Amino acid sequence: MSLKLPLPPGFFQCPPLSPDDNARYLEIAKQSVQDLVAKARIRDGPVKWTMLSNECDLKIYKGEGTGTTANSDIHCAAMETVGQLDEVMRLYRTDTTAQAKEYVQRFGRALVDAITLYTILPRHPDRPNNCIQIKWMVAKSPFDGLVTKRDFCLLEVHPIT
Repeated sequence: MSLKLPLPPGFFQCPPLSPDDNARYLEIAKQSVQDLVAKARIRDGPVKWTMLSNECDLKIYKGEGTGTTANSDIHCAAMETVGQLDEVMRLYRTDTTAQAKEYVQRFGRALVDAITLYTILPRHPDRPNNCIQIKWMVAKSPFDGLVTKRDFCLLEVHPIT
């Protein structure tokens, strides 16, 4: 059976997470952020980065020996822009399903739909940019029509303080 996308609000009826599950996802999120920050260090990190491109304000690097298979690579891009952190955070905010769907429309050429399933760590006035959520998304292939759309769940972490 094929579902019509985007899915309607309330499509997923998720059971509540136990406190143990919530704590486990919180720990996974914290470790993931630490791993990402370490791997993204261009110098003195666990990944040896080689610059592939340096055009205008955009620098693109390739990581050596870090892919999940022998034929895969990781890449890192760095760019400086003028703006306030709050502006950037608003642009990428996907706390609610409505915001996630707006994000898909704004940026997601490959994304078809997105729904927030769980909020592990909600935003708080003391840490307005911190949020951890579990999301469901659907992505399409560049060969849409030949390759089936794929759905997946992810643990999304916004740890900026």
